[in-house]
Amino acid sequence: LGTDMIEAGNEFGTETPYGSALIRVGQSEQRLGSLEKEYIQSTNQGMILPLQSFLDGEMKNIMRERRVLENKRLDLDAAKNKVKKERKEFMQPKQMEVVDSRAALNQTAPSCPPACCGSLVLSISSLAQQARQLLLRRVLQALGIRPVMAGVPGEIFDYLTTGGDNISADEEP
Repeated sequence: LGTDMIEAGNEFGTETPYGSALIRVGQSEQRLGSLEKEYIQSTNQGMILPLQSFLDGEMKNIMRERRVLENKRLDLDAAKNKVKKERKEFMQPKQMEVVDSRAALNQTAPSCPPACCGSLVLSISSLAQQARQLLLRRVLQALGIRPVMAGVPGEIFDYLTTGGDNISADEEP
């Protein structure tokens, strides 16, 4: 457009007001056109190309890592539910056995001296606690988790395996 206006201005003559106006507007149009091309090129190099390379390369990696993370989260949820279910199933029958053992102790209590009954109750409780710990360790081992490496200190492990039975009132779980 600018070139055509300059040609038309030259045809009318540079000394005529209309010809000189066409030449000036044509030159302005040429400058605007070159600035527009320069702006488009700089925008393409500064914004579009880096964004395109990011979307082509890094975005694929991000989406792949996101899928892996989602799968790991689902695996963790499944493992937590499995541990919770196993612990619940393990704790219910053993509590019944302890109750049954205590009932049997109460039935035989008249023939048994008090010191004997107390130690028997303690040994049954400690056996139940050891069984809970063993089951939790086996479940954690089956899941590939080692209590020490998982950051579970001994007190917390004991709390998890005993269901909080041996925590005193001044201790926090």
